[in-house]
Parts: sequence; structure tokens; C-alpha cells
Amino acid sequence: FGGGRSIEGSGIALGLNQGSVTAKNYTKMKEDGGWFSNDKTWTNFTSNSDAQAAVQSAVDSIKSTINRSVVAMSTSIDMSLVKIAETQISTAGRKAEDINKDLEAWLVSAANEMAKNVTGLREFAFYGENAFDALVRLST
Repeated sequence: FGGGRSIEGSGIALGLNQGSVTAKNYTKMKEDGGWFSNDKTWTNFTSNSDAQAAVQSAVDSIKSTINRSVVAMSTSIDMSLVKIAETQISTAGRKAEDINKDLEAWLVSAANEMAKNVTGLREFAFYGENAFDALVRLST
């Protein structure tokens, strides 16, 4: 009559708020409702301090690059506006190189979101150029 539980996916959930990283493990669960009720799905989260420290270190390096660029350009940045909603990166059954590509894409997105908040940058970015690349180009 149902009730069987299964793991539907797992990985790491990353978010960014004002330059601070959140990193948690997630597990997507499903319970079969059987004949008489609907299936139930939910996600469990657990802390992952090692991943949080590693990703925060990478974000801090990006922030350092942005801050040097801001000084070189005599402008400012408002980090209080930086926010990236939690993004889930699946790790279950995937190769490390594929997971790393997703982590790199998240870091590129984080760099771009932070750089978007540099005062005056938008006026000097080329069409289609992401904000972080424009910032580095203009400050070197």
C-alpha cells in the first residue's frame, strides 16, 4: 500500500548574501504514497563547514580582486546588495570534473553578481561582457 522511501538526488546547495557564502549538503527524498495517497517529496539539509570554508575562500579571493579594481578605478562597491539565491549542485553519481565545472560556473556567477554593484561600471562594459570581466579589463 505504499510508504517506500527513496533518495531522488543529493549534492551541495550554495548561496551568497552580502559576500558571505552558505554551503549545505542536501538530499532530495521521495515517499511513495501507494494506492490511496499522493507521493510526498522533500529535501533534507545538513551543514557542511568544510565546503563552506573552501567556497568562502574562493569568494574572498574574488572580493579581493574586485576591491583592488575598485581602488584602481577610484570608485566604490555596495556589497550589501549582493545576493544569490541558493543553487543546488548535484553530486550523486557524477564525475568530479563535472561537479567542478558546476562549482566554477557558480563562482563565475558570484563574481559577476558582486561586480555588478561597482558604481559606474555599467557605462563602460561592452555589450554582452559580464561585469567581472569588464571590471578587470578597466582596472588593468
